[in-house]
Amino acid sequence: RGFKQASGLFKCARGVKPLWKIATKWLILISIILSPGILLFSASEELYIRPHVNNVTTTSAKILWVTETKAPPGKVTLKSKQNSQKGESIVSAIEGREELLHTAAFKDLKPFTEYEYTVICNNKRAKGKFITAPEKGRAIQFVVYGDTRSNPEDHLKVSKAIAIDDPMFVACSGDLVSKGTKWKEWKEQFFDPAEAYLCKSAIWPMRGNHEKDGKFLYKLFDMPGNEHYFSFDFGDLHFVILDQYIKDKLPEMLEWFENDLKNNNSKWTFVGYHQPTFNTGGHASTWGRKDFLPIMEKYGVDIVLTGHSHLYERFLPIGPEGKKPIIHIVTGGGGAPLKKAEKNPALVGGTGISELHYCFFKINGDTLEMKVKKPDHTIIDQMTLIKKKGVYQDEVMKKAITTQKAEELLPDKKKKKK
Repeated sequence: RGFKQASGLFKCARGVKPLWKIATKWLILISIILSPGILLFSASEELYIRPHVNNVTTTSAKILWVTETKAPPGKVTLKSKQNSQKGESIVSAIEGREELLHTAAFKDLKPFTEYEYTVICNNKRAKGKFITAPEKGRAIQFVVYGDTRSNPEDHLKVSKAIAIDDPMFVACSGDLVSKGTKWKEWKEQFFDPAEAYLCKSAIWPMRGNHEKDGKFLYKLFDMPGNEHYFSFDFGDLHFVILDQYIKDKLPEMLEWFENDLKNNNSKWTFVGYHQPTFNTGGHASTWGRKDFLPIMEKYGVDIVLTGHSHLYERFLPIGPEGKKPIIHIVTGGGGAPLKKAEKNPALVGGTGISELHYCFFKINGDTLEMKVKKPDHTIIDQMTLIKKKGVYQDEVMKKAITTQKAEELLPDKKKKKK
């Protein structure tokens, strides 16, 4: 309405200079406001890769994002119900790319506290939240899933379902993208579909064979230690992540792995890596049986989570006779083309399940619950473990098979072919 009035005054009073100036100012102001390059926090423009939260501990966290072009450091405001912090990103180059990585690190946070963050960078705004790790004794919930590559539409379905369950963190068992050396796939196949939960949950990725040299993986995520292999604690959970593809450093990783487990005193211990140790459908992988598996059995690992084969498999408890066994799970249904499930007596229910899915865990003291869900939240498997004095309840222990028996039922098919 004001624009029409100004335009009419301009036509009717051409000889009146003050009115002409007013109309001109109106036109200039409107053109500036409508210019996409000038509009502050344009809803149509977003950061190239929106913020995700890594390396969360009881008192610290890192927020990362990527800008499409040269941009100054971004400003981050972090708020909880008790207090707030302000920070600025450190900007770093991405090898072979014009885009820039921004990392904002925060310390002196409170354990088990929800923080909301606002990122303002290059005239763009993004918001999200995360929760810091609790100290021991608190109930937690989290998700593990994997093989999100190739089909962004399917990955989006799984991600939306994960977001509804509101996990405190998500671990991804590798093969986030089809070809890790192709830059555009990181946005298209992982970050954009996963935004459904990345805006509210921390992420812990594992390296798969499709990450190739891992250059972009280890640039886009910030992990502790040497980043290739590390562990983190979250309440009563100790979670170890291994990189199977550092071939020349496997002996070094094996030594570190044993020391880590030896010094672990958490109630529950998970180990995650990409290629399974026990697996029948898909690739029928047997990684680590001779070196890593004996260490996991020695130090009482509870659950091993892997991917690589694009389906779901949970094996009968496997371990040395008379000792607490390990639950081995293959979770490769995050979006990649599904593989045919196979039957095997070592599997719970006698067969795998070829469905898009994710594993939703809850831990509360001595009790662990897992529900495996399809994107529509249909439950395709569930499990409860109650651990006291270092062993599970009788019904679980009675179903256990020995490691030797498992290896007989799940032989190394590559060796058999030779």
